[in-house]
Amino acid sequence: MFAIAPRLPNNLAGDEREISPGYQHHLGKHKTTAERYFSGAFSTKLGRICVASVTWHELLYGLYRLPESRRKRTLSDYLAQVIQDKTIILPYCHAAAEWFAAERARLTALGRMPSYPDGQIAAIAKVNNLILVTRNISDYADFDGLTIENWFV
Repeated sequence: MFAIAPRLPNNLAGDEREISPGYQHHLGKHKTTAERYFSGAFSTKLGRICVASVTWHELLYGLYRLPESRRKRTLSDYLAQVIQDKTIILPYCHAAAEWFAAERARLTALGRMPSYPDGQIAAIAKVNNLILVTRNISDYADFDGLTIENWFV
């Protein structure tokens, strides 16, 4: 799951990292699952993207659980050289915690217990005024005022 936006709000202007045309070409020619995932889904919408720190944790956790192999080394290189080096990783801050606490209380009162990581990702996107891009629209549909898109269809 990724909290991603095609453009950043003005308050993040000091730390923007743009994706170069050469990098976009790089994405289009690779055949690993992760690279196909990005090249197919984002090739027409790549510009400026962000990843929630919660998502970064999930990616690293998955990597660290893999046995030593060529696949693990390739994925490690990809995460370091593409995600970490070319993407802004947004923190789960106090504003996000406040928004999620209110949403969690609201949803729980309605009998809908949100996933904690999904709530954190939603909160990061919401407080940064970003679009949350995911294949799992239903995981985020109950959150109030969140802009969600599926670029994978």
